[in-house]
Amino acid sequence: MTFSTPPLCGFVPQKYKKKKDFCMISNNRDLYPDLLVALKRIKSTSMLFKLLRSAARKISDKSDRIVTVGDEMKGIISQRYRIDEGKTIVIENWALDDLEKKPITPVKKENESTLKILYTGNTGRSHEYRTLLEGIKSLRDMPEIDFIITGGGYDYDIFKKEAERENLGNIHFRGFVLEGLSPKTNYLN
Repeated sequence: MTFSTPPLCGFVPQKYKKKKDFCMISNNRDLYPDLLVALKRIKSTSMLFKLLRSAARKISDKSDRIVTVGDEMKGIISQRYRIDEGKTIVIENWALDDLEKKPITPVKKENESTLKILYTGNTGRSHEYRTLLEGIKSLRDMPEIDFIITGGGYDYDIFKKEAERENLGNIHFRGFVLEGLSPKTNYLN
């Protein structure tokens, strides 16, 4: 199993795949070097892009199966990388089908007056946070809903400053959750 991050980590295994006789599955959560172009780190006309694209295409070609997070990414791999769609399977990160089939009823403890919504994850260069911020802003007049943001990343401090600038009282930034802390620690307060 190879992953898309760090970029091109499947390069070495694909070189030895035939010799060592193993099956290779490429788990793509990001598309490099396309992501670098989208982030305006390199140009699609640059030699670096062309070399990285060629290496990424070779990894995809040599993979027995490619896993993506959605149908759109599957289509991009098929079109831009010229990979047979039958080789690619979609395994979403989210349970979207379940969310669409049944409404979700917020659950609160008896003694709790607020619903706490927790975001744990990366706020890196490629992790867009503005949609979340706009959603939180639209709920700013609902004191019964609190948002707790944990994690970190390149845009974490920017996200925090924008929330402070908007004077949002319903968002709380907690940073990384440290390993080894007591399970009794309540990160939501």
